[in-house]
Order: sequence, then structure tokens, then C-alpha cells
Amino acid sequence: MCFSMCAQVLYGIVMFCCLALTIGAMFTSNWREITTDAEKQLLRNHSLPSNMGIFPFACRMPGDQNIKATKGDFEYCEKWWHNLQAWEKAVVAAMVLAVLIEAFALAWDIFTWCACCCKQFLLHPLTFASLAASISLAIAVVVYGMNNKSAFEEVKTWGDIQSKIQSEVGYSFWLAVGALGLAVASTFVAACANCLGQLASEGLEFTFSC
Repeated sequence: MCFSMCAQVLYGIVMFCCLALTIGAMFTSNWREITTDAEKQLLRNHSLPSNMGIFPFACRMPGDQNIKATKGDFEYCEKWWHNLQAWEKAVVAAMVLAVLIEAFALAWDIFTWCACCCKQFLLHPLTFASLAASISLAIAVVVYGMNNKSAFEEVKTWGDIQSKIQSEVGYSFWLAVGALGLAVASTFVAACANCLGQLASEGLEFTFSC
């Protein structure tokens, strides 16, 4: 039972870090960034931010180093949000779902750690939750990574600007990748906790039968 509880503690730590990275990825403004000064200038001339998040309030205007966002930031981001492509909306949905699942997994881990009996049954949802979070994060990462280059394709009014701009994934994307790695790791930790809990239960039953 001691090993099972240690595995649960480890699971809680890993899942907490996973949740922190996922939230960090969601609410930071660097999923997509323009890396060269020339391309940033092209965007600046059209009042477009050089780096963008997946939510409207995660956008920043180019050259804005202030913590407070301006009214123009929100007006632009509002328009950007309503004009998201289908794949971008899928990324947002997958990230939101991942956060909800991870929060549930962390709460359930705390509950099962405090439980006095039936742990071999209560631990099973942890594995499924971690697997579901991994799938959600994988969808977000893969879909965004594959489609980021085409982010400006549907813009029709920039003349030849869209053909000159190359966007790269930013640190927010890599935070999501890190969260995916931790979610996968938590799946294995949860599986180990399940096995250890089952073995502890069988050993306890054997002791009582003797």
C-alpha cells in the first residue's frame, strides 16, 4: 500500500505540472510568432500583432511592451477570434478539454489518496483521465503544428504580404508540447499506481485468509 500511495503522490506532482503547463500554454500570447524584423514591419503597417495566442486576450500588438493591453488590442483580437479557422477552433476546444480533464484527474488523485478503502477500484479513473488528457493535448499540438504555416492563407486583402510572411510556433506551443509529455508520463504513473494498488489489495486479502 505504501508503494501505491507513493505512486499517487508522484502522479499528483506530474499532473499538477502538466496542468500548469497547459494553462500557461492557453493563456500566453506566443503560439504563433513572426521572427524577422522585415516581416514584423509588414504586419505593423497593417496593425497586426507579430505574435498571437489562441484566445483573443492573449494577443499583443507589435512593439507593445506594456503589461496593460490597449483598446486596439482587444478590438483586433475580437475580430481575430470571430474569424478563426476551423482547425484553430479545434485547437482551442482540445486545450480547454485537456485543462478540464487534468483538473479532474488532480482532484480525483487527492480524493483517492485520502480514501481508506477500495483503492484498487478508485485508481482506475486516473489512468483513463491521463490518457484522455494526452489525446486532447496531442490533437491540439498536432493540428496546430501541421496548420500553423497556413494561418494567413485565407486573408484576401494584403496583396502579396501573405506570401512573404512565414510564421513559426512560439514558446506557448512548446509549453503545450511539454504538457503532452507530462500527460503521457502521468498515464504510465497511473498504470503503475493501479498495479501496485491491486497487488496491495491481493496481498492484504491473502493475509486475512491466512
